[in-house]
Amino acid sequence: MTDESFERFRDRMVLGILVLAAGTLATAFIVDLTRPASSTKKFEIVDSYNGCDVIRYTTPSNDWEYFLDCSPKGSKQ
Repeated sequence: MTDESFERFRDRMVLGILVLAAGTLATAFIVDLTRPASSTKKFEIVDSYNGCDVIRYTTPSNDWEYFLDCSPKGSKQ
């Protein structure tokens, strides 16, 4: 293999790798855009206990966790 043919081969390999990387990045971006957004509420008041709200939190893995919110009702944002 001569120096000129090796350089041409190397240039083609680098170009192929760059095209493959750009295609992979574009595909990942398009797949991310077409994925439906989660419409579930993360926090939901499900009950009350001794004047406190019982809050259900939905984790990203769709597990439920509960906690009490006993803050004064006027200070919620």
